[in-house]
Amino acid sequence: MGIFNNTGANEEKIEKQYEKMLAEGEEVIIAYRLVRDLIVLTNLRLMTIDKQGVTGKKKLITSYPLFKLCRYQIENSPYFDIDSEVKIWFDGVNEPVKFTLSKGTSVFEFDKFLSTYGLRSK
Repeated sequence: MGIFNNTGANEEKIEKQYEKMLAEGEEVIIAYRLVRDLIVLTNLRLMTIDKQGVTGKKKLITSYPLFKLCRYQIENSPYFDIDSEVKIWFDGVNEPVKFTLSKGTSVFEFDKFLSTYGLRSK
């Protein structure tokens, strides 16, 4: 996927938009936006939302339950002008989920989320 940041990604608005998809007790914790695409992190799963076509009305939504999280890797740059690459492996999925967090996005916040909710779901 592309380069994501959490500027302009209002978690409350995204939760309202996708509330029909959320399980009972599931809450949107944080969301990252890339022009049209989204990465939504809830207390139960990671969702990638790939808006397709000219209008963006067609969406490919992939859901990864956090209890299937095996490991993750965040390559943080020592310099402030370089993006950070994220790779997340889930049980039953051959390839890791890959995306890039832009330089203004806190990789520590993302790491804390994965540690908190990934470990809690085991």
